Amino acid sequence: MKKYLLTGIPRSGTTLSCKILNSLHNVIALHEPLSPNKLTSITPEHAIIEVKHQIDSIEGKLVRGEPFEHGSTASLILDNPIQEKHTGELRRLRARRGLLALPPQIETANLIIKQNALFAALLPLAIQYYQVVSIIRNPVDVFLSWMNVDLPVNRGRIPGGERFNNELKQKLEATSRVSERQVIIYEWFITQYQNFASRVLKYEDIVDTQGAILANAFGFTEKPTVEIKNIKRSYDKKTIDQLESVISTNSESLSSEHYSINDISHRLEEVCASKQ
Repeated sequence: MKKYLLTGIPRSGTTLSCKILNSLHNVIALHEPLSPNKLTSITPEHAIIEVKHQIDSIEGKLVRGEPFEHGSTASLILDNPIQEKHTGELRRLRARRGLLALPPQIETANLIIKQNALFAALLPLAIQYYQVVSIIRNPVDVFLSWMNVDLPVNRGRIPGGERFNNELKQKLEATSRVSERQVIIYEWFITQYQNFASRVLKYEDIVDTQGAILANAFGFTEKPTVEIKNIKRSYDKKTIDQLESVISTNSESLSSEHYSINDISHRLEEVCASKQ
């Protein structure tokens, strides 16, 4: 199999990207089949070799039709690993990690492995072995999602990235403010992708092209068959006010060649106009 890596800022549409890619012929896109906390390596240099061996092992299991570890035991296809929000609660992870079995796959298939923080941390080394496509999203939408999910990033931590990037870990440990840590995390992802990824794709462009730009980034000419819809959620005044404060204070730090201060401000205005 020809193997690729897919990574992205958490809550930027990487799970949707896997769904889009799985609609293509001879493409298998796996949702987080690797467990970063199970890696035995201490250094990034050893970790990328361990990851490479694990990916090769997954390839063999796919060809033989054997069970392999996957981010969801329910299906290869995921709409969203996070459940919808209940009143007053954070949105929790609903995908359950475990073994998944598929019918034997052909050896000429294209295998795409998706991991967010782990691949971002190992990116300078991973790019020596794989084509790596990364997904980013407007920080307004990313931060709004981070504020409402029961994941480490909600608390300003990113374990999969910190484990193999000491500089990131030290920066996060240097401040106790969650919003400051989240800004550091967002900036870190953007910097890693701009400096090392084979391609950087914006979530908004994936939606606008109905996934065509994503398929093309991997060199696939087939048109995806997944219908992509933007889900509009409503948020209470307290959440929007908190978002507005964080984004307005840090708009310059969060801006990049992909999202200008004007892009961020415009999106913030749209979200603020929808508050309950």
